Amino acid sequence: MDYIEVIRHFIEPIVFEFDKVEIQELPANSKKEHIFLIRCTDQDVGRLIGRHGTTINALREVISIAAKNNNEYVRLKVASLSEPFENFESDEKKEEEEKKEDCE
Repeated sequence: MDYIEVIRHFIEPIVFEFDKVEIQELPANSKKEHIFLIRCTDQDVGRLIGRHGTTINALREVISIAAKNNNEYVRLKVASLSEPFENFESDEKKEEEEKKEDCE
């Protein structure tokens, strides 16, 4: 399943500057897990998150339902275009290291 196209389909009517939206898949721990980073303008970050996170939580729920049909797990992260992409790659590595430490 092309999760990027599904995500694009749902966020297009929400954001003001759809042409500036970037969706990237980040490295995950397994083949069944997919992590996507949605980067957009500061104004659109607020619109995607919504009040108290209601919009992004609804989007996560819809994408998760689609993934469950394929026995997969999808996580979504939202960030501003002004944040360097490298910050998110290192976040994933930190999470992996923390999981390993918890298991030991």
